[in-house]
Amino acid sequence: MKKISAFICLVSLLLISAPAFARGGYGGYGGYYGGYRGHGGYYRYSSPRAYGYHHGGHNDGEIIAGVAFGLLTGAIIGQAFAPPPGTVYTPRYYYAPPVVVEQRRICVEERVVSGEWQQNPYDGTRYWASFPYPMKRRYEVPCY
Repeated sequence: MKKISAFICLVSLLLISAPAFARGGYGGYGGYYGGYRGHGGYYRYSSPRAYGYHHGGHNDGEIIAGVAFGLLTGAIIGQAFAPPPGTVYTPRYYYAPPVVVEQRRICVEERVVSGEWQQNPYDGTRYWASFPYPMKRRYEVPCY
């Protein structure tokens, strides 16, 4: 349907603009020179004031109108023959629900000790090692 309507618009615009091109752009005037065409094969020129009016004032507007008409026609033709937009498949991202992990609370207590259990690196036996002076050590205790 879109292509048919664009074709109808294009043909109607061409039919409307064809007589203007056939007249030479000034609606019966002799194109660039300002005189009438026809009348036995000669040109009849109008007064210098009319010549300046016909020659100077219309060219800028006609150029702008021609550019606008060309852009409009190109847009209609381009839209009519453009391929339909393709289907775009976007991947769906499924995120896992946030998992709240509660950090384990660690409670420590400082104690003054005079020694500690150590392990012999050669045979793995455990023995008590006394310190020469008491030391502070941190120990984990249950949190209340």
